[in-house]
Amino acid sequence: MIRKTINKKQQEIALEWPESFYGVSDRAIRKAALEKQIEKGEEPEANRLRMELWEKRYNRRGRDPEGIDYFIRAWLSMKYIYNNRNGVFYGRKMQRDLRKIQEELCLDWGRESGSQREQVLYDELYHLGGCYIDLCLSDKSYSSIIMGMGQMKASTLQNKIGQEILALAYQLPKLARMEKEFQILTQALTDCYNEKFPDAPVNLDA
Repeated sequence: MIRKTINKKQQEIALEWPESFYGVSDRAIRKAALEKQIEKGEEPEANRLRMELWEKRYNRRGRDPEGIDYFIRAWLSMKYIYNNRNGVFYGRKMQRDLRKIQEELCLDWGRESGSQREQVLYDELYHLGGCYIDLCLSDKSYSSIIMGMGQMKASTLQNKIGQEILALAYQLPKLARMEKEFQILTQALTDCYNEKFPDAPVNLDA
């Protein structure tokens, strides 16, 4: 099932499940909504998997500071990898770095096709896409024209986001010959982008 994200103001509105979990970005609100469903005893296996994935995405790891969204961090790391793809010595390192991203995004966790894990992972990656797109839309520096002389018009901003998804979710895995490993991420971000921007200038098709 495709989940939609909403903006921060809408988070104050009482939402029904599953929007109370997939329709907000605040991790604490999401966890509280999920715990409420678990207490009700509904979808026990699916909710167990959702909690497991929530913990993988948000729980502190080692000496990292509190508050890291590891899925967002992984996506930003993919931007770094893509931007350095043409470095003289980086080509050999690219696949190794993407293996780390693969682990951080739990792509192997939901690898089994048609499984409940795959669906839960897809939904969470779709949520990741919505969160990142919302960040881009709200970040004035992301949408500013060169030299900060103004803001991009909506279609230009949508194009910028679409080109970024095209580069990171399509071209980067292809360069590393890891399309299969990243397929679920590619599909989730494609569906999220197309749902948010049905008339966007960039045509994504996974």
